[in-house]
Amino acid sequence: MAKNKNSFIERLKSRYVFSVRNDDKFLESVKATLSVYELVILFFVLCLVSLFLSFLIFKYSSLNHFFTSYTNQQKKEILFLNNTVDSLENKLTKNDRYYSNINRIISGRGFTDGTNYIDSQNLRAVEISDPTVEELALREKVQEREQFTLTENTAVNLNFSKPIDGIITNSLDVKDKHFGVDLVAPKNTPVQAAADGIIIYSSWSEEDGHILIVNHENDFITVYKHNEKALKSVGERVQGGDAIAIIGNGGENTSGYHLHFEMWQNGIPKNPTDYISLN
Repeated sequence: MAKNKNSFIERLKSRYVFSVRNDDKFLESVKATLSVYELVILFFVLCLVSLFLSFLIFKYSSLNHFFTSYTNQQKKEILFLNNTVDSLENKLTKNDRYYSNINRIISGRGFTDGTNYIDSQNLRAVEISDPTVEELALREKVQEREQFTLTENTAVNLNFSKPIDGIITNSLDVKDKHFGVDLVAPKNTPVQAAADGIIIYSSWSEEDGHILIVNHENDFITVYKHNEKALKSVGERVQGGDAIAIIGNGGENTSGYHLHFEMWQNGIPKNPTDYISLN
């Protein structure tokens, strides 16, 4: 048994010649004499050097981003960007619905329920991992900010006034697609803005004459049809009581000098008599 052990050790210590020879010229390019023991040690040294170089490359290059998990700061940034994208998507959806309703109001094709829209925040939620205490605190802060903004916008109290002193001849009738009230008044009577706002539409229509639309806060808009002349242009800011048009008899859908006045909120027609004393 001892003889076999000594024989194994002797074989480890036995030296071997390793050479690299050029096959075309039969010349020996590289020659090394190593024992099996030395060859094993050299192999482990090469492995250690390779691991060390790999560690340096991984540590001080951009490769670590492909393998390491997200840090808390990165998670916060991704969560914030995700909430920002969702907020922008909601705004774009609301804007698309808003201008779609404007087109429907102008053309008299009815309305859409502005309360039904896609909420991307509820449809998708990107979770990288289980939220930490810091992430939960950030989410609560974002939700509080959104709730505060919604409350602040909803709390706007608009004071509407008569757009014109006249007599109501036709009232609101949604089933008959009459989305406002008709007010009869003498020729050349000025039409006034019902509240502070911005002119978002001012143009002529064969059916309704000169049409003006004013955008107000709290998602209200007011519509003024059958005008003889528009006194304001798109983009102008007006205050309640400012003259924006002259009453007319313009368009095919009229039978005398009068103002067709509509009020809308979130794409839904409102009865002007609920907000203004027109009689």
